[in-house]
Amino acid sequence: MTMNNESPFSHLKIDNFHRLDEVEGRTTCAKCNKSRKYFCYTCYSPILGLEELTPRVRLPLKVDVIKHPYERDGKSTACHAAVISPDVSIHIFPVIPDYDKNRTLLVFPGGDAVQLKDLAASTQRSSLTDPDASKAASDKCEIEENTECDNTHHPDSKNIKDRLCSSDNIPPCQANGSTTIVPHNSPPNNQLSSEDAGGPNSDSLEEEAKVASAPPFDRVVFIDSTWNQTYRISQDERLNGLRKVELQSRTTNFWRSHRGNPETYLSTIEAIYYFVCDYHELFLSTAYEGQYDNLLFFFACLHEKVNSAKNKKKNKINNVE
Repeated sequence: MTMNNESPFSHLKIDNFHRLDEVEGRTTCAKCNKSRKYFCYTCYSPILGLEELTPRVRLPLKVDVIKHPYERDGKSTACHAAVISPDVSIHIFPVIPDYDKNRTLLVFPGGDAVQLKDLAASTQRSSLTDPDASKAASDKCEIEENTECDNTHHPDSKNIKDRLCSSDNIPPCQANGSTTIVPHNSPPNNQLSSEDAGGPNSDSLEEEAKVASAPPFDRVVFIDSTWNQTYRISQDERLNGLRKVELQSRTTNFWRSHRGNPETYLSTIEAIYYFVCDYHELFLSTAYEGQYDNLLFFFACLHEKVNSAKNKKKNKINNVE
C-alpha cells in the first residue's frame, strides 16, 4: 500500500487500510450486539462487511496473551493480533492454560531472562549434541501441521520494573532487524538433495538436516496489564518453569505513551510482531519477506488517524495565535 514517506510503517508490507475510511459510523457486532468500529475487541472479529478487508496472518508458533481483567479492552492493542491471526488467543486472568514447559516461552524481562538470539544459539548447540530431542521436536511439529489451530519488552537496566513496557503495559519485547514466517513443512534452505549428497547415506543426511531445522518451541506467552498487575501474573505458579526471554531494544510507535517511560516500552501488538519476526529469523530456515507485517494493520491505521488528528489540532492552535 501507499503510505506517507514519514510513516514508520512505509517499508512494511501492510494491506491498504485506507479502505476502512469507507466505514461510516459504528456497527453492531453480530456476536455480542455491542457497538464497534472496524472490529469487535470483545469477540476478536471484524465487524460485518469488513471481513474481506481484514488481513489474515498465520504465525510460526501459537501466541497466548494473559490479560488482566481490569485492563480495558478498548485500549489494549492485544486484540489487534487476535482479530488478524487465528494463532493468537487471549485469556483473561486468572485463566491460564496448562503449558508444555519444554515448548513454551514467556516474554518477560528479569535476571533469569535471556536474549532470544542467545536462546537460539544455545538451542542449536543442544540439537547437535542431542539428536533424539531434536527428532522429538520435529515429530511434534509434523503432527501439529496437520491439526487445526484453535482460535480460542529496557535490556541494559538492572531494575526489572524499569525494563517493563507500559505503553500498552507489556514487558519490553526488543530486537533489532526484521524477521518472517514459513510453514513448518517448507523445505529448509540447507536441506540436502539426494543428487547433491550422493551415496547410500543421502537419505539419512537429508533427514538430519530436516531435524536440525525443526523449530524447538511452539508457543509464546505475553502478559498484558499494568506493572503491578504484570509482576503478580508473572509469579503465578502456572507460569513457573517457563523459559523467560526478552528482545533487543526497539522504539515504540504507540501514540498512548506514558509520561516518564522510555521510548522502548512497546505496545502489546508491537511486542508480538517483533517477537514473531525475530523468532522466524532465528529459528526458521527461510528469509523473512514480510509475512507478518499485516499484524500491524489496525495499529498502523490508528497511528495515522491519531497523528492526523493531533496535527490538525496543532495547526488550528497555531492559526488562532
